[in-house]
Amino acid sequence: MEATGDVARAVLRRFDLLTEVLGLDRGRAVGWTLGRVLQNALWDIEDGKTALEPVHVAIALALLRRRE
Repeated sequence: MEATGDVARAVLRRFDLLTEVLGLDRGRAVGWTLGRVLQNALWDIEDGKTALEPVHVAIALALLRRRE
């Protein structure tokens, strides 16, 4: 789906598949995933990066928009 340009749809499809197969609570999985994205961003800042990784931004935005 990324090839069509719909990155958010691809992220959510994979996220839903993963949580379904593993039997995870989606709300909790969203929280853990956003926490991990934040952790990665903080490590990047510590390493001297000045911009967020586009893949991390795409994951966070897709999950946050779903909650709206």
